[in-house]
Amino acid sequence: RPPPVTPLRLILPASPPVTSLRVTGLKHYLECPLRFYLSQALYLQSFDPEAREINAADFGTLVHRVLENFHKNGPHNETDEAKIALYFSDELDREAARHYGRHPAPVVRVQIESMRVRLRQLAHLQAAERRDGWRILESEYAVKKEDGLAIGPLTLTGTMDRVEVHEEKGLRILDYKTFAQARTPEETHFGPVRENHHLTEAVVLRPFKNGALREKSWTDLQLPLYRRLAAQIWPSHASKGLAAGYILLPGDPDDTQISLLSLDEATQSHAETCATAIAGRVARGVFWPPAPAA
Repeated sequence: RPPPVTPLRLILPASPPVTSLRVTGLKHYLECPLRFYLSQALYLQSFDPEAREINAADFGTLVHRVLENFHKNGPHNETDEAKIALYFSDELDREAARHYGRHPAPVVRVQIESMRVRLRQLAHLQAAERRDGWRILESEYAVKKEDGLAIGPLTLTGTMDRVEVHEEKGLRILDYKTFAQARTPEETHFGPVRENHHLTEAVVLRPFKNGALREKSWTDLQLPLYRRLAAQIWPSHASKGLAAGYILLPGDPDDTQISLLSLDEATQSHAETCATAIAGRVARGVFWPPAPAA
């Protein structure tokens, strides 16, 4: 006869009360409150001791660094695609050498060349958008705890990759995404409704292909909350128009594009209601139940 099964009792270590919430952290709570607690409150991270290549996070960070330098020190008002591409290429070499040395491993060199191809395609897009009247207002703009911008009982923090302004069209908040395959904001922010969802406020109506509405679930709140923050920080620009989306820099350079999230006022309000519910739970220390890994 098999031995009796003893239920596992998980005792979580205490952590200081959470007083602030990163915009990107909301996605983790939507995925699983317990994993949110482990990663966002206890700061536990996975580690692969066998890794020999640039992981996805560091890949994106290196591209972000090149683009941040482009705004701060580079020809960000340039409309000549070739000059922009040359800057991107030279800056990538400088940043890659600083992080990985002059003679990185072969697999790392391949990844660096993949970045170069993506940045070359972005140079074409950057030149076209600048000719259209969009200019970069801020790059890697940090919203800090002391700024006092709140959602529910918690202070919101976060970093906006790129804030653009247009004389007639207003503000555009863009996040760089170096996905292997392009994924639109619609695909990353909404997913199927899960049975026994731990957060009923996450269920929202979205239009289907035929225009009919159907229930979906928020899987990320990044772009709606960036819109909320931007409206508070740059109200005069936002009054002319306010959009948020991705600059997609995927593995296939032909898919490089700006992809905006379609948000009407009702959906924006629903996103903020969902975020407020999460903030309330986090403030009360509710990090249960766990959810299966995707």
